[in-house]
Amino acid sequence: DRRTEANGYSHDFLLGGTQPDLTDTIGPKIQATLSGHEFEDGLVVPATPFFQASLEDESGINNSGNGVGHDLELVIDNDAARTYNLNDYFVTDVGNYRKGTLAYSIPALSAGEHVLTFRAWDMLNNPSSAQLRFVVDPTLRVDLTQLGVSNNPARTTTQFLIAYDRPGSTCTFTIEVFDFTGRVVWKTTTSGSSATGIVAIPWDLTTNAGSPVHTGVYLYRARVRCDESDEVTKTQKLIINRAF
Repeated sequence: DRRTEANGYSHDFLLGGTQPDLTDTIGPKIQATLSGHEFEDGLVVPATPFFQASLEDESGINNSGNGVGHDLELVIDNDAARTYNLNDYFVTDVGNYRKGTLAYSIPALSAGEHVLTFRAWDMLNNPSSAQLRFVVDPTLRVDLTQLGVSNNPARTTTQFLIAYDRPGSTCTFTIEVFDFTGRVVWKTTTSGSSATGIVAIPWDLTTNAGSPVHTGVYLYRARVRCDESDEVTKTQKLIINRAF
């Protein structure tokens, strides 16, 4: 009834203190990928590669930013101007301070060979690092791994779902819907990036002129271009049934 107040106390919380018998002398385990590929020297990636890492350490990962030089740090070509602090991108696994992940879209790089170095520290100041030599190709063809719709058959609305292998890259997405005669009844273009590599584009089943699309079978085509790559396309079938 919101008229009763309560209070209490607990001695079960420990704040501060020391643990003198810790014996951890090993830095964090690092499992890293670049643009969805496992680390392997000579890897060819787009101009804006997407870096992801899973970190694990029995003493926890240090992303506090309190220790000088002990940040989660990504360095390109040993260049101070292309050194990125990733402390804020680290997310600890729920209920487990020993593990966590991070993801970061590396700003556009020039074509050619580059070296990436990632450094991490645990809470006892033990370091680890991972290094990769890779090649940037701005024209690298994007791969549409999956194309579908949220509702098929669709009655009032649906979403076009595009999965592609270029998370973090700025891409242009075009959806075209064709009737059985090949006439374009609806078209839209949008640009942006997705950290997950999945984009959803909604459609209210009306033409670009605002008229409702009739019941029938339609084809929809996705066209995607990322960075300086050639455009790739994929086509699927959509059924619209306003009667059910």
